[in-house]
Amino acid sequence: MTSAAVHHLAPTAPLRPVELICAGYFGVQVIGGAALWTATAAIPAVRSGMELLRDQPQVTDAFFLPDVAVTIVGSLLTAIGILRRARWRVPAAAFTFGCVLYPTVLLAGWVPQHGTGTGALGVMLPTALLCGWCAVQVWRDSTGQPVAGQPVAGQPVAGQPVAGQPVGGQR
Repeated sequence: MTSAAVHHLAPTAPLRPVELICAGYFGVQVIGGAALWTATAAIPAVRSGMELLRDQPQVTDAFFLPDVAVTIVGSLLTAIGILRRARWRVPAAAFTFGCVLYPTVLLAGWVPQHGTGTGALGVMLPTALLCGWCAVQVWRDSTGQPVAGQPVAGQPVAGQPVAGQPVGGQR
């Protein structure tokens, strides 16, 4: 299916499972990001795990505005773009993934060197993996390539016989 064909599906065709999963994930990322920053501000134990420099909380605070303005808003726009099958859904998903990946890579280098920010890295690793997976699925879906859970044309589906091959071990 070409991207024009996928876009043609909007808005009358029902959303496919991968679209619902990825839009749902980006929606959860919006809520999770807001909840994380609220918990970081309100709960000292959460703040302690997120802190990069314990004696300089402004370092961690510096991530707040970019995270809200870019990652949380980007996730919201990506979810909307997927649900609307907007042409910009792929760049939105890729941009949001990049916004998540950069601090994850930074933390992956920071934590072993400084021993702080383990909570932040623990949050960012699965976030980056899931966000990246969804970004790839959104791209694949827009190009007509098979996405997770979708059979590949010309490939046998598990449990179904292949034409011209014996069934049940018969020869």
